[in-house]
Amino acid sequence: MALHYLGLNPNSEDKGDLKKAETMVRAVRGNYKYFHNGSYRDDLANGDICVALGYNGIVLAGSAIAKTIDPDREIAYSIPKIGSLIWFDVMAIPADAPNPDGAHEFINFILEPAIGSSISNMVKYAVPNLGADEFVEPEIFNDPGIYPSDEVKETLFALNAHTQKYDRILNRAWTNIKTNR
Repeated sequence: MALHYLGLNPNSEDKGDLKKAETMVRAVRGNYKYFHNGSYRDDLANGDICVALGYNGIVLAGSAIAKTIDPDREIAYSIPKIGSLIWFDVMAIPADAPNPDGAHEFINFILEPAIGSSISNMVKYAVPNLGADEFVEPEIFNDPGIYPSDEVKETLFALNAHTQKYDRILNRAWTNIKTNR
């Protein structure tokens, strides 16, 4: 996200680009309570934090929890105007799977529009199966944080796999940021 914010290629493996992003994040590090992706749902719900960079479904789950604590508490998910990382789940069958036929049956089952939409309705993540759209609850289907407009989709980017060498460099930089070294 920092590379993208700086107008750099988010998939860059250039050490100079990474240094610019690291410098920028370090400059605002004091404004962050923590760097962790496992507790922001509950911390948002409890009011312990007011902003998080996170997955839409987890933020929306935090919103639902918050409503049980205080019906007036509002937690919203939005995609930054500059764009954001897009992510998606993938179903794959390992080459040495003990039951590939069963795995194919399971994937086909999940891809059934009524099944995929029921999962979407529960977890509040978009279902990529266009045939399922008619079964998705309108509240979810019309939420731009779950189903962004085509205009917003144009600002989203996916991350490529990095080389192992760059992963080590990136992980070292991230660890140094988190530990303030």
